[in-house]
Amino acid sequence: MAHMVRKLRTEQGWSQEQLAEIAGLSPRTVQRAETGKNCSLDTAQALAAAFDTTPSVFLSGDADEARGNLEDDQRHRRITREVRRRMGFFRHLGIYLAVNALLFAINAFNGFQTVWFIYPLLGWGIGIASHAFKVFVLFGQSWEEREVERRKRAEE
Repeated sequence: MAHMVRKLRTEQGWSQEQLAEIAGLSPRTVQRAETGKNCSLDTAQALAAAFDTTPSVFLSGDADEARGNLEDDQRHRRITREVRRRMGFFRHLGIYLAVNALLFAINAFNGFQTVWFIYPLLGWGIGIASHAFKVFVLFGQSWEEREVERRKRAEE
């Protein structure tokens, strides 16, 4: 656990005092957590909130288990981000279809003397295509995995 607190704190570029202020803890509590002293559930929850992770990362006495908890949490957050991006796209697509169906109906009701509904349909359609490319091709899981591997190799 001590390794996790120090590792996460230094990754954020925070001093112990800054972490204490952000987590709502005393600097002494942060020092104890970093030296490997067992922390209470309240302390673990405060640290988890500061680092946007789960308290289990700080409650485990085993460093390997804590690292595993952190990796699981990071994986969960990555998957959640990906699912939210996809949900955002499908929400966007649904609005696009509903609005353009309404515009088509309005244009049809007015007799199609001028077929104007096609312009927002095509313009917005370019945005939908761009959004789909971004969500499913450019930043999909396979791209992310390749990028992580590329950066790991670059650091070695």
